[in-house]
Amino acid sequence: MAKERLFPPHASKAGISRGGGLMNRTLFQHSKYASGVVLLTILLGVMGVGATIAQLVFLSKVVNSVFLAHGTLVQVGPLLLLLLGLIVVRAALTWLREVTAQQAAIRVKSVLRLRLFAHLLQLGPAYSKSESTGELVATASEGIERLDAYVSRYLPQIALSVLVPLMIAAYIFPIDWISAALLLVTAPVIPLLMFLVGSYAEKHIQRQWLALSRMSASFLDAVQGLPTLKMFGRSGAAGERVARLSNTFGERTLKVLRVAFLSGMVLEFMASAAIGLVAVILGVRLIDNNITFESAFLVLLLTPEFYRPLRELGVARHAGMEGKASAKRIIEILETPLPEQTVATSRKPLANPLTITCAGVTYTYPGSERSALSGVNLTLPAGSCTALVGRSGAGKSTLVNLLLRFMDAQDGSITVNDIPLSALPIETWREYIALVPQRPYLFYGNVLANIRMARPSASAQ
Repeated sequence: MAKERLFPPHASKAGISRGGGLMNRTLFQHSKYASGVVLLTILLGVMGVGATIAQLVFLSKVVNSVFLAHGTLVQVGPLLLLLLGLIVVRAALTWLREVTAQQAAIRVKSVLRLRLFAHLLQLGPAYSKSESTGELVATASEGIERLDAYVSRYLPQIALSVLVPLMIAAYIFPIDWISAALLLVTAPVIPLLMFLVGSYAEKHIQRQWLALSRMSASFLDAVQGLPTLKMFGRSGAAGERVARLSNTFGERTLKVLRVAFLSGMVLEFMASAAIGLVAVILGVRLIDNNITFESAFLVLLLTPEFYRPLRELGVARHAGMEGKASAKRIIEILETPLPEQTVATSRKPLANPLTITCAGVTYTYPGSERSALSGVNLTLPAGSCTALVGRSGAGKSTLVNLLLRFMDAQDGSITVNDIPLSALPIETWREYIALVPQRPYLFYGNVLANIRMARPSASAQ
């Protein structure tokens, strides 16, 4: 049955407090190929903006030639052909950018999923038992899938939201420095509003991810224990619990969407207001003959493109924050240190029969103040059958994990035929040992009937 605790006591804050820049670097350290693909995505985006600027320049020339110079089709024909070619180039660059971004996301997800599974296997059952199985499943499935939009859209858009406005402002400045200055003054307002709204939305997204993890843990717990719950008539209560958690997740998802729609409306309003302000000023200056029609028309065409990456960042930020929340947990697991294990020094094959001896074995789990094992002395002679008896939490499973080398004793020693267990290669030792895990099964009836199954006449004592 899955445990309800979502984060280990020794690592619950590590991933959550990680800064965005450091988190991104750590994320790409686990998938170095993807960082290059993301950079290529940004480069293609910049090239696409260059094609857009050229396209709008030729469009303004065509309109000026036809509207004011009364040019014929023959005169503007070459410009139209160039304009058509630039439209094709821009479309091709946009398509390449989307494909490249998706390739980066697919690569990151596949590499992180493999590394996450491999790291969980190396951490062993001592770690997985301290975690919620449902939460780990949610992280390895839904959590990694949420990185798709984070890698393919959000991360490249952060860079483009800085580079593209600067490129367009630099191009406009020689044409009309007043409009360029106005764009640069109004541009920071959008990221500021994005930050103010986003900081509020991020809290709701963290709560949404926590609700999803709890719902996954509870659902897996109910599915795994369904036969037992049906036997004792508790399936209804388990279903009600899953329904409650599902409703909580739905409510928190709606809160996230409400904030996302509100932030989108605010950003669109500010961008539209800024574009309108530039258009009004250009119109007044055009009437006063302080700027030519072609220049004013070109600046007016470029103004929406100036704000476009900022608006797209606002749209992608919602998906980005969802990916960021799951990425923190993924990195937290990947950076959980492996159990300390002594390097093997003995390469000699073990000779049967085997005798295992524990002398003063002590082990304390990380974050725990009480020792799971303290000064255990035990001899397991060859050919013998030994039963470990004790209350729950006495350390029986811990001793088995030590014998299986899922972790090493912190004090004392375990020897096999007088050879320290820590000196044996793990692969070699596990060829000599087998584990039959506990698979308890409750038959129909109550607990007392199951206990008395072998002796129905047994007393309550």
